[in-house]
Amino acid sequence: MESHWQACQFWDASVPVWSSSYVVACICIACAVLSGMNQASSTASQFFLIFACATCLTFGLGGTAFMLLDLKPCSHEWSKPNHEWMYCWAFTLAFWPFSTAALAAVALSITSFGASHRLPSIGFVSLLTVIAFGLAAYETLWFVRGEPLSLVYKFGSLFMAACAILVPLLEALSSRFRPPHLLMILSGLMYVIGGIVELEVPIDGAYNESFLYHILVGLSVMFAYCACQTRRSLSHIQEGDRPSTNMKLISSQASRSVLRERRSVDIQVLNTVW
Repeated sequence: MESHWQACQFWDASVPVWSSSYVVACICIACAVLSGMNQASSTASQFFLIFACATCLTFGLGGTAFMLLDLKPCSHEWSKPNHEWMYCWAFTLAFWPFSTAALAAVALSITSFGASHRLPSIGFVSLLTVIAFGLAAYETLWFVRGEPLSLVYKFGSLFMAACAILVPLLEALSSRFRPPHLLMILSGLMYVIGGIVELEVPIDGAYNESFLYHILVGLSVMFAYCACQTRRSLSHIQEGDRPSTNMKLISSQASRSVLRERRSVDIQVLNTVW
């Protein structure tokens, strides 16, 4: 992504990129509604709602910026008319780091490490939040000044998305590989590949994001939703197994007490006979 002037110079209005951006936003809304309908109060579900909201705002506002560029003549200065797209894009840049940071937080929350080690998990999420705030503030100021998109912002955001791959992968390699791990790895992989494609594939137009990028991010949201739901189902199954285990213990203890009573009765009878 280049400066404002280059964005206006090379903008291709014949490609309705905003339509696929709105598709990603709709996928986020649908997954967030489904997650809310399940009435899940787990940490993974809460982080997923944050991820879905941040991603929805990122691509919804990005699509609005693209649509404004299609409908009106492009303006590359804040003081001139038809500069509304610049406000939308500034907020898009501000929300994108929070989307990738929330995805990494979702990946941590579905692991057993995130559930059992609360203090390190809080520290990891806090670090992600600080990085996201720093990247958002830095790049928004950079954009307001009319500078190109910095490499620090690009790869910093993608690094947080890559954490969504590394965290469940490390736990899967060190312990048992579970379906939520696979789904979360796929989610992070889709996001990272999409970001690399958007950065590396040459596109005619400085602010034209590729359709493939939007498709991959939409798949990432769906995989993250499935990972949270699978993790929730496995937790319910494990909790359902606990009562049966307790009943087995109670029944075994009861049978032992019955045997002891019978032995005591037999001993009393023998003593009476003798």
